[in-house]
Amino acid sequence: MLFLYVTIGISNVMLFLASIWNIKDHFKYSDPGRNLRMFLMFLLAIEIISKLFIYLLYATDMKFLFNIFVAGELLLLTNFTNSLAPHKNQFSKLYLGIFLLLIAASVFNEFQPILWMKWIKPISNIIIVLELGRCLLFSLKAGYQNHSKKLFYVQFALFLYYFVSTILFLVLNQLQSLNIEYAGYLWSINNILSCSLYAVCLYYFYSTRKSI
Repeated sequence: MLFLYVTIGISNVMLFLASIWNIKDHFKYSDPGRNLRMFLMFLLAIEIISKLFIYLLYATDMKFLFNIFVAGELLLLTNFTNSLAPHKNQFSKLYLGIFLLLIAASVFNEFQPILWMKWIKPISNIIIVLELGRCLLFSLKAGYQNHSKKLFYVQFALFLYYFVSTILFLVLNQLQSLNIEYAGYLWSINNILSCSLYAVCLYYFYSTRKSI
């Protein structure tokens, strides 16, 4: 379990650095760059709030915060992908409609089998993967004319992270049958990928400041 905690710590440090790096020039970045920063700052805020609730308020039920996290993550990343492609995909509205329906079902407990961790988070991840895949294809077809290669690396890192994360969440219910140490190693894959994602974002903000 030590390896799991180490990867969590490194991931949090990388998220903090990527969120605040060159923050003074935030509004000088392009729309995708600003949207990426807002997404990272949202994740950082969720991490800080969750730590406060757990270690200061000794909260045991964090479902409400997880609901906010999933909804905000989807909305901010959809906004990011829409700023990358010239034509906003009409399927984005369909994705959002389906997701809001699932949120309502979870909040009002209309469908008991629908659980946030088991269904809504993977569905949200699948939507994000599809949107990022659309943007990656557009960038390849456009030959990076609309956005830099550095931003393409960010898109690919996001795509890889959410693709693997989707698989992990889909098998999450199987982790109970595994030894807790093996489950920790498996979930560490998610933390390692998040570290890589934040490192790529940090590189993007660091390298882009020279051209601002």
